[in-house]
Amino acid sequence: GGGPPTRDYEEWDRLHSFSAPLGEGGPQYSAAAFMPSDPQVFALAMPEGVQLWQQGEASTCSSHLEHPGVTSIAFHKAQPMLGSAANDGSIVVWDAEDSGALYKARGSSAALTGIRFIGSDEGFQFAFATTGLDGCARLWDARFEEQALCVQCPQALTCVEYHDGSHQLLVGCTDGLIHRCDARTGRELPSLDGSLFCPGTTDHARSLATSPS
Repeated sequence: GGGPPTRDYEEWDRLHSFSAPLGEGGPQYSAAAFMPSDPQVFALAMPEGVQLWQQGEASTCSSHLEHPGVTSIAFHKAQPMLGSAANDGSIVVWDAEDSGALYKARGSSAALTGIRFIGSDEGFQFAFATTGLDGCARLWDARFEEQALCVQCPQALTCVEYHDGSHQLLVGCTDGLIHRCDARTGRELPSLDGSLFCPGTTDHARSLATSPS
């Protein structure tokens, strides 16, 4: 007939659920990310580190990456790399295929709140950005130990996002603004005022997402 299509929700649950206990007595997950080059793989951040999961008939935790106090995780868009940032200011870039640590650094003396890879353009294949409660947005290159660039914002930063098409790095700040810069040059761009959309609020961004193009 012409009725709406039916869905087998039991089959959906069987294929798409996984055994990751939540709530009291179980792990407390703070972030999640899918691997763009292989959407069957995803990562979950928890107090002791990062879990890598493989989806399938029965989703399984394939490995556990030790990085205590992880606050943010992100996959590289083109390569099998996973970055994790922690509340002790440390950064680790992992090989998502063999679970080995490719890069370690002390990103800040303050807690880090975000990490994002910059992209796959020439010269930026190994670049990533971090944000922290010290108000610094830092750019890194996983081939070198020292940071490549630091943009100081007026207050603590809570999140970070990168837009491929415009090369803009966006960071959420506790001053209520979204601060922006050109990730290639570090040139600061006009900030966005989130309070324009929520008049009378003193709140700030806790997460950012940009359109793919």
